Amino acid sequence: MKKKVIIFLNRKLLTADTILPFLIEIKEYNRNIKKEVWIPDDQTFKEIKKNIFLYKELSLICKIKVLSNKNRFKIFQFIHKMKVLCDFFLLLFQSLFTKVIFIHFKLLLNWPFRTLLYLNYNNTYFAEANSYGDNLSMASIKDQSWPLLKNYKFPGKLIQFSKDWYLVNYSKTKKSHIFYYGFPRTTYNFVNLIEKKKKKYFLKEKLKFDQRKYITIILGFYGEIKYHKKTGYQKKLFENTLQVLNNFKNQYVILKPHHSTDMNYITKTIKNFKNIKIFISYLHPLILATKTKIVIANNYSTALNDFKINNIPTIEYTAYNNTTLKKTKGLSQSPKWVDYFINDNKEEFYNLILKLTRDNRKQSAVKCTKANISILNKIFF
Repeated sequence: MKKKVIIFLNRKLLTADTILPFLIEIKEYNRNIKKEVWIPDDQTFKEIKKNIFLYKELSLICKIKVLSNKNRFKIFQFIHKMKVLCDFFLLLFQSLFTKVIFIHFKLLLNWPFRTLLYLNYNNTYFAEANSYGDNLSMASIKDQSWPLLKNYKFPGKLIQFSKDWYLVNYSKTKKSHIFYYGFPRTTYNFVNLIEKKKKKYFLKEKLKFDQRKYITIILGFYGEIKYHKKTGYQKKLFENTLQVLNNFKNQYVILKPHHSTDMNYITKTIKNFKNIKIFISYLHPLILATKTKIVIANNYSTALNDFKINNIPTIEYTAYNNTTLKKTKGLSQSPKWVDYFINDNKEEFYNLILKLTRDNRKQSAVKCTKANISILNKIFF
């Protein structure tokens, strides 16, 4: 049996978010398996640390290492580089003489890390970054070049978390090298962890944990978005959102920033809305979902999915251009996870909020799933 697993994240916070519930299942599967998470750079590490749930829970179950460090003192940068170099050569040795699992999100396709892949080819897994799935339709809206990956054979093996992963559908990877684990975010162990620790993390962020329910707004990028009507429209949508909510007195609103969010703009803007109590929180969406009654995004975000699986009404109040609307047939780019799609109609958005704030239905529980022990056996034996 393999006694060690090393996760190589990429620069997207999403990969840390995806791997945490999977690591928790590995811990419950066999507590003797050593776990390490390698983070590509200091900036990514800082973003992970802002999400206190993500950082604390990762720290509890595995050792964390950061590959590059931009310390202002060059001597400390040099020391850090030497330490990383030693760790790298140790991994090369372990690849040759011990049984170690590598799970990555493209890092091992790049030099010099590619040497690790080929030295440990049969125990290296390329994992799906978004456990909810990414498809070519979403990619075409965002002007990404994923269709170029058709018929590409990825080195090593694949760990699949969703049924919509484009690599499985379009690459030439052998079926025997594809390991479909399933969706890790709703397993009993992870759901129980959220339930057990939600109050602790709310109080850490100085958010009230009582009978109140919050309206959560998922923040994003406030520059140009190519598939929106025009440049700067994201700011207008955000301000319209707050204007509508400002009509409903005594509402509690949580703003959940993205790493690309211009927080100077946000803090300046929210000062204009006095009727609503606004809080800024970097808590994990699954933690926020436990105390949320409505969630809003001005552009589709995978964070909405975490609220959806908790049976929270999800709203995408946005402004797609006509070309994008034709591609999506007048719907969200990800309609599976969006309950209400409103395209640049402030009055319709107001009426929807009016309806939902009057709805006192009790939130139903998450449908839990079991860990996929058979796949874990195949990976570790």
